[in-house]
Amino acid sequence: MKNFNDVIEPNEPLLVYGKPGTSMGNKSFSNKFGKQNTNTGRKGELIVFDKLRNPNNGWMRADTALFCSLLIPGKSADIDFAMVMGNKVLLVDAKLYRQDGGFFWNFGDSPVMRRNLSRYTSTSGKDVKLSRSAIMAKDIISKKMPGYDVEAIVVFTTDPKNPHAKMPNTSFLTYPGGIKAYNDAGARKFIKRYFRGQKRTAATYNGEVALKKLVQ
Repeated sequence: MKNFNDVIEPNEPLLVYGKPGTSMGNKSFSNKFGKQNTNTGRKGELIVFDKLRNPNNGWMRADTALFCSLLIPGKSADIDFAMVMGNKVLLVDAKLYRQDGGFFWNFGDSPVMRRNLSRYTSTSGKDVKLSRSAIMAKDIISKKMPGYDVEAIVVFTTDPKNPHAKMPNTSFLTYPGGIKAYNDAGARKFIKRYFRGQKRTAATYNGEVALKKLVQ
């Protein structure tokens, strides 16, 4: 087994720190969001986790460490995933909504999400509001890691085990703070483009040390 400070060779499996969906196991989450929403959230994180760490689909380079379930310093919220390469850090928030596709969008800075021509509502009939977790995490981690470029995205994933699942269109969906939402295909392209040309450096190692401290 490799130590944390060992260099990962390109042909070796990803190093993973933490477990996806850890915060979803807390009773406080289930009490706040309901058991069904909590289970769906955990499932979405596990699906994105598998897509991120699978070396055959090209979401991540094999020499990139993946951090799961990171606490946002000073907040009760968390961020699902983080990775660092060179002096670039990427935070990822995973979402699993309807699996029959559709066009997800919002008006300007409105926190209300819409699907096709209607407001998108939860099983209880309430409007689904766009979370501020991603922008909070980006702002706070940017301050905690000066000298690093920190970006955040939201991924609307699809379940590979659902034969009827259709990829949603999120081209016009923006979370608070200008955080863009992507479907699986868009997320894969963004991640590859974001880290293009970056190499493992001392900054990479120092960034990994900083992120590891936030893992639950």
